[in-house]
Amino acid sequence: MGRHYIKALLRETVKVLGSANILGDPLGLVQHLGTGMWDFLSKPTVGLFQSARTLGVEQFMAGLSAGSFSLLSHTVYALSNASWKISKTAHRNVNAVKTRCDLLINSSLPLHKQMEISQEASSSEMMQLGSGSGSG
Repeated sequence: MGRHYIKALLRETVKVLGSANILGDPLGLVQHLGTGMWDFLSKPTVGLFQSARTLGVEQFMAGLSAGSFSLLSHTVYALSNASWKISKTAHRNVNAVKTRCDLLINSSLPLHKQMEISQEASSSEMMQLGSGSGSG
């Protein structure tokens, strides 16, 4: 029974990490690439069968064109979306480090109070990172 829960936990962990913005949403990347590839293969196939019934090549060419366009558009979207999410996360993290450095340099609080504030901010940021939200 314990193995069942461990396997379930591992599956859910993979889903969470796979959709994490810090990694650029690799599950979304794979999903969009898969959709584009499916369209690239299935639309010409459907067109080929329709062309065989009508003894023409128009449906096959239309399917090939639609499938190619779908593959291209899904690939461009998947790559740009993943890149955007990675850069958004990097921007947010750089700003968080800068804010902490500014706090340490300009603060008149004792060092132990500054560390407490920094640890509370880290906990809050980890919660935001886990939920995929943030202020960036």
